[in-house]
Order: sequence, then C-alpha cells, then structure tokens
Amino acid sequence: MSADTSVLEMTFVHLYDAAEMTDGDIWQEVDEQHLPADLRRRLASNGFRCGVVGMQLPPLLRRNLDKRIPTTDARTTGGTVVGAGNIDETSVRRRLQSRAGQRSEIQASSVHDRLTVLVLDEDRITGAPYRRAQCIFALKTRPEPGGRIQLDIVPEIHHGDAKQNWIGRDGMFQGYAQREREVLEQLRIVAHLAPGETLLLGCTDPVKGLGKQCFTDADGDDPGLRRLLLIRLEQTQHDELFDSMNPSAVQDQFNASILPAAPNPVSFTR
Repeated sequence: MSADTSVLEMTFVHLYDAAEMTDGDIWQEVDEQHLPADLRRRLASNGFRCGVVGMQLPPLLRRNLDKRIPTTDARTTGGTVVGAGNIDETSVRRRLQSRAGQRSEIQASSVHDRLTVLVLDEDRITGAPYRRAQCIFALKTRPEPGGRIQLDIVPEIHHGDAKQNWIGRDGMFQGYAQREREVLEQLRIVAHLAPGETLLLGCTDPVKGLGKQCFTDADGDDPGLRRLLLIRLEQTQHDELFDSMNPSAVQDQFNASILPAAPNPVSFTR
C-alpha cells in the first residue's frame, strides 16, 4: 500500500428495537460531541445522528458483528466507487483501501422511482422531487500526523438516468456514465479517527427527513427496521512525511489528489 492509504472496515448493522437505538446501550457509549454543536443540530434537524466510539464497541453492536461472515476486500484505484447493491444483504463487512482524496461511495438506499427530499438548513427549507433517486454517502480520507486520518462524509442524492461524461487523463479523454447529483454540503461530516476508532452514523428517533430515507425501511415492507453504518479505521500506512508537513500542506496534497468517480464501481451492501 502507498504511504497515503487508509484501510477502512465498513458495515451496516440492522436493529429492530428503536429503544436500543436511542437511549439503550448503543448511543450512551458514543461520543457525539466529537462533532461541532452546530453540525449536530443540522444533522439532527434532518434525521441524522452521528458520533465516534473507541476501541471497544457497545456490546449490542459487538454481538451483532460477531455473527457476521468474514470480511471481504474492496480496493480503490483512481476513484473507484464503493456502493450498495443488494440492500437486504447485511452479513458482509467490507474492507476498503482508500487513498488520500480519492472518492468512494456508500449506497444508503435502493433506487426510488420517485423521491421527495426536504432539507432543513437553519430556518430555511429546501427540497425537490427526484426521479429514479438514490441516497449516497460520498467518502474521502486524508492522512494526519500520528497515524490518524480525517474522514469526510457528504450525503448526496443521485437521480435521473446516467449520462455520458468525459474527463481528460494522461493526455487523452476517457468516457464514463454518471447520474445527476444533489450534493448536501451543509450536512458534511468531518471526523478525525485514530486506528481502532469507529464512526457511527444512524437516524434519530422519531425518524424524519433524509435520515429516514437512509437508515429505515419506513416506506417499505419493514417499517420497524433501523440501520447503523459503522466505519472503522483499521490501519494506516503511517509516513513521517505527514508529521513534518504543516496542516495546510497536507490539505493541498489532499485537494490535488481528488479524482472523479470511475465508470466501473464495485458494490458494498447495506
């Protein structure tokens, strides 16, 4: 692995008891103050709940994960997409090798024929109906001193039919198909993880907004289902180069390495 590679382990956990999701064992052991207060308010207004746990997961999550089948690998090369194919498959954990600035995607819902999404930002409500819409989390990492990483997660809505696009690379144009995107920058999550720490992302109780679309099946056959997304930093290729660089220089390297999504994604189920 290259020096800027981070290895992430990702999985969706399915729970059916709303009490366990809110004031039970799980969230009592999650550090939600890892995120700024204003971001927590924006996330909660749109139905999201997020925080970080240390080396030891809450017992309920640990028992759930212990039942799972072995982890499988998904390697990123040049912006490979990691997404959800069969949303009912819940027994797989994925290991993702993420290079600094490379975009990966986690599909948080199936494709809806029509989906209306309202987003609350401060005192303003925006929204629109979308055709053939799917909820996505766009993910990027960058290394930080001491073997830590910055993890960026941005909710997006991909909609419509795929259209042909072109990018210039290595002196030639490469074509790839991509749907339109509604990028919700106001809900961007920025977390700082050390090896062994896990980001937890789920929905509020009661469910509402975009969080409802991402983490429940309220409009489907299983309205009692609640999902939790776990992203654990397994390891980094810690390089002293990043210790000696000032934060702005590391950020410049992170921005310069951003590549568009590749045309042939691999799947990550939720």
